[in-house]
Amino acid sequence: MEVKIFLTADYANVDSSNKLNILGAFTQIQARNLPAVLIHLYVVAQLAFDWSEEGHRIVFIRLFNPDTKELAILSFEFDIPKAPFGQTSRVTILAPMQNVIFEEFGAYEFKLFMGEDHRASMTVDVGLRSQPKNES
Repeated sequence: MEVKIFLTADYANVDSSNKLNILGAFTQIQARNLPAVLIHLYVVAQLAFDWSEEGHRIVFIRLFNPDTKELAILSFEFDIPKAPFGQTSRVTILAPMQNVIFEEFGAYEFKLFMGEDHRASMTVDVGLRSQPKNES
């Protein structure tokens, strides 16, 4: 298995022709104060499986705060679609999250696991939004 895409976005979907649409991919959040709350976000993952891989799989996406405390865990179960010899099949995971609370500034890490095996990581940095200076 290979992780082709692993990111956070404002919105994502898969259309009727199986095309993945991603809107507003981000790696930073600029907050005016804490706690910062995102009303909604999507964690998007696209996984590629070799033609010889098949069967049932469980994927976990875990969110950790800057102190490495686990804040959330999402799980997804699926069967790998059979690919023709020499080709790959893809599985897209769209994980909507609502009212995500970031209680401190720093690097929050999303980690993707296949079963117990860590396969990918990404970081979202939460920082202080600078206040605009008043011009006279």
